[in-house]
Amino acid sequence: MLGEGWTRGTYGSAGTGWKFTNGDKSVFYHPGGGVHEGSYVGISSGQMGKVKVVGSDYKPLAGDKATIIQK
Repeated sequence: MLGEGWTRGTYGSAGTGWKFTNGDKSVFYHPGGGVHEGSYVGISSGQMGKVKVVGSDYKPLAGDKATIIQK
């Protein structure tokens, strides 16, 4: 679906989420728990930075540079 050149990996400090990367681009999912508590999905690239789509249970951290979109 993403096309050629994408590599699958784990995401999050506990490694319970997933991510696909291709160069400086990534698509990721975190199932929740840990410092942010709630689950979220996101995309990032060098050009646009990181964007997270979060639910009401997501807890942002001070200094998080991601653009947060509430679903």
